[in-house]
Amino acid sequence: MTLRSERDAPMYHEPSPSPQSDPLTFLSRQLNSVARRWHASGLKIHRLHGVDDGIGEPELVFEWFDRTKVNGWMFGPLDVQVLDVQWRRLSLRKDVMFEGPSLALSQGHVVLSYVGRPDAGTSLSIVLAVPSLEADAAGCSTEIDRLLLATVPPPEFEYMVLSRRELEVARWISEGKTSYEAALILGISEHTVNEYIRSGMRKMGATNRLSFVAKTIRMGLVA
Repeated sequence: MTLRSERDAPMYHEPSPSPQSDPLTFLSRQLNSVARRWHASGLKIHRLHGVDDGIGEPELVFEWFDRTKVNGWMFGPLDVQVLDVQWRRLSLRKDVMFEGPSLALSQGHVVLSYVGRPDAGTSLSIVLAVPSLEADAAGCSTEIDRLLLATVPPPEFEYMVLSRRELEVARWISEGKTSYEAALILGISEHTVNEYIRSGMRKMGATNRLSFVAKTIRMGLVA
């Protein structure tokens, strides 16, 4: 499911999901309401994907901005580097669900950025552009903090991130390959393949290799 509003239109017609049936749409709706209430000029939500212990190219899932106030914004190398730092911090912490906000000034706006705790390989980045009035920026960030603090993760939410190698091993095992065959394909030892399986099992809370692979498939990490 991908949500995108018209880029040139400042208005967004909100859906009416429940947090249980569609948590991402529900969260997007709540964030959008807060952004409008504090006169934000834009809201952007990306899905982040783990690559080894960092992140890959952010995937846009929701966006709107008012072209009369901002020209839009794109993720540059520095932005991705900041997201990567937040991602790594959250991967090591279990006491918070979101990291942020980080603050920046752009086009006369205060840009608020948040990153959600990684689940089994994916997370969310939330970016809002608020006119640079101290009261609005402070009020908006305070309300977003309360909203994210109260956000309940889905039942399958995981605290660790699978590495690229763990996902590659899971993929080949899901296709019926033995550890020996997967090792030949990946150019590593059979012992190393089994170590990746064991580490993936620990991260996913799986009791055996079959349930590990089943979880990666169910979460869409392995096709």
